[in-house]
Amino acid sequence: MSNDETHHRMVALNIVALLISSKGLGRNSYLGNLLFNSDQKMPENYTEHVQMKICWSAFLPGDPFITQMLDVRAQVTLRLPKISPPKHCGDPNDHRLCPMCHKDIGAIQDGVLIERDPPQLKIPINGGFQFITRYIEDYNRKVCFGYHYRTPAEQSNVGDKPDHLQHSISYRFIHMFIHATLLFLDELDYLSEIDLPKPEHFREHFEKDYALLAEQVNDDEHCYLWLFKLFNHLLDEQFIQEGLLDNHENVVQFETCLEKQLLFTHMNSIAEEIRQYSVAYIDFVRQCDEKFS
Repeated sequence: MSNDETHHRMVALNIVALLISSKGLGRNSYLGNLLFNSDQKMPENYTEHVQMKICWSAFLPGDPFITQMLDVRAQVTLRLPKISPPKHCGDPNDHRLCPMCHKDIGAIQDGVLIERDPPQLKIPINGGFQFITRYIEDYNRKVCFGYHYRTPAEQSNVGDKPDHLQHSISYRFIHMFIHATLLFLDELDYLSEIDLPKPEHFREHFEKDYALLAEQVNDDEHCYLWLFKLFNHLLDEQFIQEGLLDNHENVVQFETCLEKQLLFTHMNSIAEEIRQYSVAYIDFVRQCDEKFS
């Protein structure tokens, strides 16, 4: 097993251990609900728990149109500081592939879109952004249970995030946390009835999330230490939010709490927190050696 594989396994096991520890609270919590039902017990059928009890759509929008819209909005937003939209919208050298239908997106010359079936829409940028916002708001009003996230891991990008989070690193942390949980259940054969695009779906997303997080914290070698530190903080009382993840509002509340009180608090001290954790671990090993030598 390589160092990366070892780190992946350790991160996933730390997440699972954290979730299991929530059972000792004696009450429902958002974190605990990822693994336990409303009676704080292991569900008799985890497929039913995942597909009918948790509002995963807030964590992971399952609507393919939203996936496409967010991708388009992100790409256009990246271009906005560099171009004047009325003059260069439809720039012929800006060819891309649609992430959903894999057909060309772009123009053959200024203002002349590539002809294709289905056709591209030619609308003002602000109008397009407003349409995307309204569509997502309408989608979020629905209570959608079940895991329906079929986007391949290779399409995950550093800049991905939902509108209610301010930074993409927050979304990536939560995305990794969720897929580590699902990977754990899948490896125990608790989710064999869930229809996945491929057997490695959960694993590939978890590993890609970890890689993107390491890229964002700018420390491929020690990212896992920073994550261990964050997991330790999640044991604090401020992160024990009572309730169930059975509606969109609760999921948004859960995510924004993690972003503001966990990630924002520790985002600017990553190097120092990694150093502190390393020192504490070395001291722990030394004490164990002295105790049992």
